[in-house]
Amino acid sequence: MSELKYSYRGVRGLAMGGAQIAVTNDESALYINPAGLLRLRDPIFTVFDPEVDFSQNFYYPVYSKSPMSSFVDPNGVASSLVQSPNEYYYFKYQLTPTLVSQYLGLGLYLHQMLQAYHSGGDNLTRVYYRDDQALYLGTSIRLFDGHLKLGASAKLISRIEVDRQMSSPGNFDPSAEGVSGLALGYDVGMILVMPWKYHPTLSIVGRDLNITQFNQEFYTRLSTIDKPASQLEDYDVALAWFPNSGNNQRSTWTFEVSQIKKAMVDENKLKYSHFGYEYNLRDILFVRAGINQKYWTFGFEVASERTQFQFATYGEDVGYDSHSEESRRYVLKWSYRF
Repeated sequence: MSELKYSYRGVRGLAMGGAQIAVTNDESALYINPAGLLRLRDPIFTVFDPEVDFSQNFYYPVYSKSPMSSFVDPNGVASSLVQSPNEYYYFKYQLTPTLVSQYLGLGLYLHQMLQAYHSGGDNLTRVYYRDDQALYLGTSIRLFDGHLKLGASAKLISRIEVDRQMSSPGNFDPSAEGVSGLALGYDVGMILVMPWKYHPTLSIVGRDLNITQFNQEFYTRLSTIDKPASQLEDYDVALAWFPNSGNNQRSTWTFEVSQIKKAMVDENKLKYSHFGYEYNLRDILFVRAGINQKYWTFGFEVASERTQFQFATYGEDVGYDSHSEESRRYVLKWSYRF
């Protein structure tokens, strides 16, 4: 599959063109940029926060033509796609219960995702499936009166992965065909805030330092000789500005380049660029927009003291090499926290 793979992307960042590391300021900082924990005003305990992310064709024509038992069942979706050739299918479901403060964070990351495409030309169904159960532990420190924020996180990831082509969907057993493994990985992050008007900010995040390999020998969930693909070390870099828009109003502008090492050798470098904007009214209503790769994004959030509802739509480039092709997607998230 040609789509870029990410460790974690939140609905706020997706609404803002995929740009997130320089602006994260809530519990999602544990997964996005641990240095962002220092932007929390108070400790947060997220009890329940289901999030679904799906391509616009997941129901029609794919599900409506040939219903499957689960939107993330590789076998069922692959069989359905035979009835809908040349449709790129995507569905993701995740939960991230967390307990975070400015200097320490602990969280679970429960994630299932499926990408699939059936080509009418060669009659092959290409499937990528990921099922993660991960534990994150993060910490952060501030230096120079808070202008420099540093953070680090360790993550223990149990993964089941399927990455293959099928010529005869219908007789495919993910538990038999998938690979499984456990990995211990590390991320580090930095946020540098300049003492100038609009608080210009530089952020850098290093992910999977020294490569995250799925070679641990416990809690692998499937007994497989082969292991999931290693996550290679890479870096994200972003700039952000935070102008005031008036009383009880704030704005955020940010530009980010993700996976720098991979972008340097990829022919389609635009695939790694993200630009976003957010308007914040009294920390209650948020309106967001941006450009992900070269496709527009939009979203909003309505927040109260205990709950959040967030929506986003974005385009993802699923084309090969220099050829671009948009997969339009929608994200919904509801959170209860205190």
